[in-house]
Amino acid sequence: MRIETNSFGPIDCADEDIIHFPQGLPGFEYEKAFVAIERPNSQPVVFLQSVQSPGLFFVTLPVETIDRSYQLKLSDEYRRILGVTDMARDLLSLAIVCMPDAGMPTANLLGPIVIQRQDRVAVQAVRDDALYSAAQPLFPGAV
Repeated sequence: MRIETNSFGPIDCADEDIIHFPQGLPGFEYEKAFVAIERPNSQPVVFLQSVQSPGLFFVTLPVETIDRSYQLKLSDEYRRILGVTDMARDLLSLAIVCMPDAGMPTANLLGPIVIQRQDRVAVQAVRDDALYSAAQPLFPGAV
C-alpha cells in the first residue's frame, strides 16, 4: 500500500504496518489508521502519520524517555479494546509532543497513545487521575 503524506512524501507500507485506533483519537475521531515512521536521525521520535489525511501526523516520544518511572494506567475499556488481560503484554506507550510557536515543547503524559504491538491496535489512554500532566515540559530546567 502507498500512503501519500505532505511531510514525508509517499510511504510504502504493508497492511500489517497499519496501527488501528477503533475509537479514533480525541478531537480526531474519524482518524482510525496511522503508520509509525521512525527515522534514524530523529530517534527516539516516532511520527504517527495518518493513513487518511496526508497533512496529519503527530510527533511522539516513548513515555519512558520523558519519565523513566512512568506508570501506565489502563481502564477496563482500554484493556478490552487492546485485548490486554495483564500489563505484561507487549505494549508501546507514546506521548504526543506539543511544539508551540512560543515557549518550550511539552508532552502529554496524561493521555499517552498505547499500542498493542502484536495486533497493532491502539488507543489514547486518557487517565482518570492527575498523576501526570497533559503538558509535561520536555526540558524542565531550560529557560
